[in-house]
Order: sequence, then structure tokens, then C-alpha cells
Amino acid sequence: MGEKTLTASIDATSISPGFAYTLLTADETAPMLTTQPVVLPATRLGETTSVIVQVKNNGNADGVINGIAITGAGFTLTDLPVFPFTLTPDTLTTFVINFTPVQPGRNAARLRIGNDIFELTATGIGSKLTFSYTNGATTNTVNSPGLVPFTPATVGQSSSLEFSVRNTGTISAVIGSIGITSGAATGAASNVFRLEGPPPLPVTLEPDKSISFTIRFSPLTTGQSTATLYIDATPFTLAGFGADPPSLPPYRFTGASGTVEPFDQPAVGLTLASAYPLPLRGTLTLTVDSDLPSTDPAVQFATSGRVATFTIPAGATQAIFQNGSTNLRLQTGTVASAITLTPAFATEAGLDLTPRNPLTLRLQVPKLAPRLLSAQVVSQTAAGFVLSITGYSTTRSLSRMELTFTAASGVQFPNPKLTIPIETESAVWFKTAASQAYGGQFSITLPFSLRTEGQSETPLLTPIEKLESVAVTVSNEVGVSNSVGTRIR
Repeated sequence: MGEKTLTASIDATSISPGFAYTLLTADETAPMLTTQPVVLPATRLGETTSVIVQVKNNGNADGVINGIAITGAGFTLTDLPVFPFTLTPDTLTTFVINFTPVQPGRNAARLRIGNDIFELTATGIGSKLTFSYTNGATTNTVNSPGLVPFTPATVGQSSSLEFSVRNTGTISAVIGSIGITSGAATGAASNVFRLEGPPPLPVTLEPDKSISFTIRFSPLTTGQSTATLYIDATPFTLAGFGADPPSLPPYRFTGASGTVEPFDQPAVGLTLASAYPLPLRGTLTLTVDSDLPSTDPAVQFATSGRVATFTIPAGATQAIFQNGSTNLRLQTGTVASAITLTPAFATEAGLDLTPRNPLTLRLQVPKLAPRLLSAQVVSQTAAGFVLSITGYSTTRSLSRMELTFTAASGVQFPNPKLTIPIETESAVWFKTAASQAYGGQFSITLPFSLRTEGQSETPLLTPIEKLESVAVTVSNEVGVSNSVGTRIR
């Protein structure tokens, strides 16, 4: 059988839909392909740009689209048809893509039309400030109102970090103010956090440019301190922890000590054993105790009151009191008592550095025999005079008074001494409320009436002229006072 070749020609036509996509903008019309990104018009932040997408069936059969969706921040769809919808050959439909940028720079989205997927990109036009801080070798990005932590620092010392602002947007940004406001702190103060080297303001940041400045944390007290950093109206929380400062060195009192004289003004001082690195301020408080019913209100500092303030400069050892001197005088009063001086120390911000059991200075005003200050004749006549005597008794008591008269020349006194018991009168005075304001002080007024008896060798002299002077002493349970005298005429 021989071989034969058969040749046949077959013609066929496919029947199917064929979708074509077109992007319609205000400036141009461009095809949309799944193989390359679809670029939408650039848009300013806060504004919206809308474009039209045209879907056309270029095939020869009906085509069904079951859905159209978009994903991506800032991208939305409007004017969509009702799904599913059918496009007959050579017909089209449209819908709108809206772009409202949420950030400057590149914004991306994915559009699905039926089974076709398109990658969309659009540029947001605007400035965008990003913030970071560098603490040591580590740089951290922070978003408002985020926390910016500092390395803990000892009170009196400091730590710092560098804060940076960068413009990652597409246009320039203007920064008008940079500042720090005080916040919650244990003894917060405005200079706990402070700016160092801020740029001159206002400053314009071009895209991809940055500025930096230093923030220093100098704790004034222990514990957590916070404040708020503002870049224009954008806040950030600054936080730092203050650690305990060095313990206060030992200290000692200088000047008066032990037993002191009544009615005196001894001086005292206060000295640290070694210099302290921080400036200090403090108080010296005076208290008075006595086994007598009352104390002397005159016991106080020479600067007035029973509390005195002082400062100790950083690196120094001596306290400087409010009178500007390194010594402070106090009045010891006129009542037997114990005077105690108790210091308190603190940093300038008020952090208490006083030891739990502070060293005090105790001065003792002892019980002594009375002390007379003056005796004088306050008035006189030919037949008498009035004698005024002042003094103090630290026991707030008197028992008797002795007067010794000196006669004028040529006059004889058979008994020139006079003893007067004054215990009762003394007790009455020292028990009165009025006496408490004077402590142990007293004033005695004695009127004398004089007359001459018997024969006188000087008959022409009046009785007052027969006296030259008088000396006085007083006593209490401790002993006899000093003697004071005065001329009578």
C-alpha cells in the first residue's frame, strides 16, 4: 500500500472577555498595567486628590467583575458599581480613587479589580519631623508624648543627652520654639532639666536636615523628677532619677561651750570636718530648759529669735550666718537653765542632710549668787532719799539685803549696817506673770526717812548731809552678791 499525505486547514475564533484599564487624571490619560506600579498625582498633606479608573471590556464576550477593593493608608474608593456587574463587549465602567496622604513621601496601596491586582504609589507633599535622643552610644527614636529617660545622677551632679529633630518630609519645616516646663518632681525646680546649645530660633529645616541640642539633668533632690520638653506644640516627657548625695561630713561647734555666764553674749560657730561638694543651707535652733518654774524669754540669738539661718558654700567648711559672719552671738539670759543649739542641714533645693541624731551644743547657765548691776539715789530731800537697786538672780529668788552707810566727815554712826529680809517680797515678785518677761532681773526701790537723835557734833547739818554714801549687797540660797554703792549727796 502506498503512502498518502493529507493536508487540512482549521479556522477557530475564541470567545472571551478582555479587560483594559485606564487611569484618568486632570493632566493625562494613561494605561494601567499589572506589571508596573501605577503612579497617582502627588498631594499635599491635609488635601485630597481624586482620579478616575476606567475599566473597558475589549473582548468578544461578556465579562463579570465580582468586586473592586483597595488597601493602603490614605487611599479610598468611591462611585463603585454594584457587584457583581457585567460588562458586555466594547462597554466600560468607571470608579474613583481618592488619595489623602497620611505622611509625606512615598505612600503605597494595592488595588484589586476582579482578579487583577495593581500596585499604587503616590507622594505626600509636606514636612515631617522625627525625633530621637542619644544617650551614651545608643540612639533611640521617640514619638510624642513619649518618654525621654536620663541616666541617673547623684544630687549635685548631672547627666545629659543629645536630642535631635530631623525633617523626613518633602518640604521645609519651621521650628519656632523649644522649651522645657517644670513637671512633677520631688522638690522640682525649673533648672532640674535645662537646654544647652539650642539653635537660634526660628529655624528652618530643609528635607533630610536635622538640628540637635543638649538637655542636662541636674537633680536637686532624690527620687524621680519629670518635666516636659516642647518642640513648638509637640510635647515629650523628660524623666530622671536623683541618687543620694554624699553623706554630710562630721561637724563641730566652735566658740562658747560648757558653763556660760548669765547676762552675757557668747559667740558660737559651726564647722564641717571637711568641705562638702554642694552648697548647703541650714538652721540653728535654740531651746531652753530649766528646773525653775520659768525660763528667760531674753535667751535668743543676737539676730533676734531662737532660730538662725546659715549657709555653707560648696567646697567650704564654715557656716556663714545671716549677719554675714562665721560667728553668731546669743543672749544667755538671767535664769539658771540649759541652752541647747541644734543644727539642721539641707541642700539648696531642700533635701534634708541632717544626721538622724545630730550633734548639739549644750550651754549651762548656773545657779549663782545674785548679781547687782546698779544702785543710785533717784530722789532726796533734807530728811530722806529714795534708793533704787537693780540686778538679777539666776535662781529667781532673794533672801535678804544688807546696806552699809558711810557717814559724812565728823559724823559718827553707832551701827552703819542695815539688814532687810526680802524673801517674801521676792517670792511675790517672781511668781507674778509680769516678772516672767524679765527672767531673773529685779528692781528694788527703798525710801529712807532720816532724823537726828541726841547731841550732834555737827548741829548745822541736815540729816541727809550727814550721809556720804551707801553700799548694798543681796543674797539668795547660793550666796551673797557683789557690792554696789552710790553717793547719797
